[in-house]
Amino acid sequence: AKTAIDKLQHQITELNAEKESLEQDEGRTQYHERISNLKMCIAEDQKTVDAYTAELAPKQQALDSVAENECKYRERKRDIELHIKTEQNKSQALNAQFQALLDEIKQERHNIQIIPARLHALETHEQTQSDELDCEEKTLRTMLEEARRCGDQVTPDQYPKKPIHFNSN
Repeated sequence: AKTAIDKLQHQITELNAEKESLEQDEGRTQYHERISNLKMCIAEDQKTVDAYTAELAPKQQALDSVAENECKYRERKRDIELHIKTEQNKSQALNAQFQALLDEIKQERHNIQIIPARLHALETHEQTQSDELDCEEKTLRTMLEEARRCGDQVTPDQYPKKPIHFNSN
């Protein structure tokens, strides 16, 4: 009986091992089935991603083109702004030169406008001096005529002498 028990125990052990093996195989099969299901889901999701990528590719190209154009426009804008700034500086310099010339012209105009008044003042002064000179000449001629009427010229030896008793202190 002991051998039958040992045989049965051996048979139980073998059956348990087979059972465990079957359970492991069954787990593996379920695992493999799960992996297969996941692979199919991944494949379907990849197809969906590929479809979205294909759908978005023209939009991405358009977006890239817009970004590239925006970069070009920004560069062009910067160049234009630099050109504007340069032209503004030139314009300011020309305005400053123009203002300096305008100020110079105004000063010259002022000088020209005061010339007639100065000329009139000089003519008046000249006329006054000429009149004074004429008056002096007339006075000198009158004095000369009076001196001639008075007689000959007085020489230094005819000058009056100071008296001896005269004290100058």
